[in-house]
Amino acid sequence: MVVYASFLDDVRENQFTTFAIMFISSNFPLLLGDDSNTFLFQEKKRGGNAYDSQKIAGFQDFIAVLGLVDLGYAGHAFT
Repeated sequence: MVVYASFLDDVRENQFTTFAIMFISSNFPLLLGDDSNTFLFQEKKRGGNAYDSQKIAGFQDFIAVLGLVDLGYAGHAFT
């Protein structure tokens, strides 16, 4: 499954909730490739204002609850 998450907070949260329901209710393994438009760690943010720590915590919870693994990223800093 490939997900391009919205840059709008409320839409993105709904997308994550929908994906979590699909993931939990499935009977087969899933691979998630995404541009989540959020950060797992504050130090990944470059330039500008700090990213909202509650949004980071919410995304970390999403990853943890579903047992997902961040494989990292190699390539251009901006997509």
